[in-house]
Amino acid sequence: MLEKIINDPDEICYPLSRDIYEDSRIVYHGTSSSYTEKIETKGWCRNDQPYEMSDIKFTCELLESLDYVNKGYTVLRPFTLGVTDYYLEKKLPSFTTSYWMARTFASVPGGETINALFEALNDFINLLNSNDLKQKRIDSLRLEFEKYDGFLEKIKKNDPNIDSIRMLYRKYKKALEMINNKQFLNDTLKKV
Repeated sequence: MLEKIINDPDEICYPLSRDIYEDSRIVYHGTSSSYTEKIETKGWCRNDQPYEMSDIKFTCELLESLDYVNKGYTVLRPFTLGVTDYYLEKKLPSFTTSYWMARTFASVPGGETINALFEALNDFINLLNSNDLKQKRIDSLRLEFEKYDGFLEKIKKNDPNIDSIRMLYRKYKKALEMINNKQFLNDTLKKV
């Protein structure tokens, strides 16, 4: 394995030799230098990440229960946790044929997932601690809730979309109830 320390992450020139650049069999993995020794000793291992997957799952499920999608969540759910358990069981280290893409991932402090986890939790904690942000979220949920509430009254029982609309209605109603529940929010903040 060739290791190259990049001092200027904004450097646009390819830092390795031309024969490496032109070799289509070469792939790159961008990571923090703090993981280098582990990778060199153990190699690439499936599900050998420096975080607990249960923490990622807890965070995603918490945000989903409140229908609260933030920037950190948009990385955690599709790229770390996946949308099915099958993805999680088969999760392999990621590689790319692009040096520049690997360099971008390597420049994220702590790695993509850890950075997204902190971002998701910090954003959520800010929501819990700010009455203004909480009220904006409640207003947004209420608008969604009222939109689906109105649909339910107007749609006939034999409409093929009624089940999906009922499901959305229940989802927004539950999220609205949970975000208004101060005890739930306080208990959640303690877990975070």
